[in-house]
Amino acid sequence: MWFPLTVFGIIYLGVAPLALLIHRNHLAPYFALCLGIGSILTARHYRLRGDVEGVHTRVLPWLLTSIIMTVGGGVASFTGFIIGSEFLDTAGPFLVVASFFLAFALIVHSRLLLADACAMVVLCMVSGWIARGDGRVALQAALYGVLLLGSAWVQRTAERRTA
Repeated sequence: MWFPLTVFGIIYLGVAPLALLIHRNHLAPYFALCLGIGSILTARHYRLRGDVEGVHTRVLPWLLTSIIMTVGGGVASFTGFIIGSEFLDTAGPFLVVASFFLAFALIVHSRLLLADACAMVVLCMVSGWIARGDGRVALQAALYGVLLLGSAWVQRTAERRTA
């Protein structure tokens, strides 16, 4: 799990400056490109790891889930923009990601992903007290990036201890 957490942590860190430079409502091409690259890198990582360890993981369900999560975030943002809800426009996509992390946590029985999902919700709420608009999106993205990279480090460290 550490590898996709790292990849998507880096993707979120990249969103932070972009949200300020190009406006939050123009991030879809970045996410589409990064989702594709991140998914390919993750699939390759799991394929190589499976060849070494002899345990292969099916990538398609996780890829489809990632696509649905990204589209869901886009729908939340677009809906918020259309109806004039800054909360839904700025926090909606991040809360969609948190809900998918919660689902992943329950499916794979992961306390780490459960903690991430809860932390994501808290980060969305706190960022709303600190910033608005593009600044809120940038702050949430930066915080998600740091959270995911930290979780990747925790997961990687735990794997190394058991290896």
